[in-house]
Amino acid sequence: MVESGENALDIFTRKMVTGERLIEKILGIEEGTLKFVVAL
Repeated sequence: MVESGENALDIFTRKMVTGERLIEKILGIEEGTLKFVVAL
């Protein structure tokens, strides 16, 4: 579902602000991905 790193980061940032926990459970994202985004 990820096309470009920049696009993914931009969308991820918005989703995290909206509700990273909800999006994480809905998309089934692993904690490693969230930690990687937060690290940036």
